[in-house]
Amino acid sequence: MVKGRAFEIKAKDEIFENEIKNQCCARAFLFAALKTSGTVEVNSKGFFVKISTPLEKLALYCARLITMLEGVRPEINTAKYTAGTKKGETLYVVCPSKSASRALITECGLMREQNGMFTQFIIGISKDVVAKECCVKSYAAGLLASAGSVYAPQDGAEGYHLEFSFTDENTVLDFIKLMEISGISFKKGERGAIHIAYSKDKGTMTSFLAFLNLPEATLELKKIIEEREIKNNINRNVICEAANLDKVYAASARQLVAISQIDKTVGLQSLKKPLYDVAMARLGNPRASMSELSEMLGVTKSCLEHRFRRLEQIAEEKGAIK
Repeated sequence: MVKGRAFEIKAKDEIFENEIKNQCCARAFLFAALKTSGTVEVNSKGFFVKISTPLEKLALYCARLITMLEGVRPEINTAKYTAGTKKGETLYVVCPSKSASRALITECGLMREQNGMFTQFIIGISKDVVAKECCVKSYAAGLLASAGSVYAPQDGAEGYHLEFSFTDENTVLDFIKLMEISGISFKKGERGAIHIAYSKDKGTMTSFLAFLNLPEATLELKKIIEEREIKNNINRNVICEAANLDKVYAASARQLVAISQIDKTVGLQSLKKPLYDVAMARLGNPRASMSELSEMLGVTKSCLEHRFRRLEQIAEEKGAIK
């Protein structure tokens, strides 16, 4: 079974296994990757885009989409993280050519162009890139692959979590609105300078994965949810059972003390037959519940409770129980 962070790997792997055939959807996916994991660099030779990611599968997937759009396969170089928690880990850098970079900047709605020159970055999500529902799904898939995390709890752990990281507030607000149109609700938060859209609702997570057409991940998440609910129900039943047993044992102990003290002071033979039968039944079945004893004696539970109260009263009257 795939759980915890391993579930995230499964979900992203399923994204990379899906083939994008429409150019509009390829642009939407790349737009998400470029906005979250990409850079636009300017030098004497012109404008260049790069996509940097620790996921080799994402780098290969983006390279395949760029090849489909521009007809030229980009280079994939490797580097090392030089700082932070990932220091020393491999970083994969997708490097399209100058012509491909220029086309991606325009087609993916990254920058505004005027008189053949790029003048400024487009803030938020370009409406042209997500004009169709299929493109919205591809954009969301690209976002999950490049800047998303999805957590399904392991045994003993708590909480479900789906989160996306953005560098600017406009994009996170646009994303939340975009998902609301599709009936999926996210909350907005901040972590330092990073803006996030997140949900801790397992229903939202399931709906989002289904929206992305990830059937295996969707079914896996449903399976995890169902198994945890079954375990939670079992735990609740065990707790209730234990509580009931505690009540049974507490009542039995109190009754046995009263019967023992009566035996020591005036003797059980002094009791009338109905009370004597109840006392003997309890002595012979110290762990039996009131329901079980009432069935053994052929009396109602309320009658049995009344007789035990009478036994405890007799013990108290004889000074045996203070």
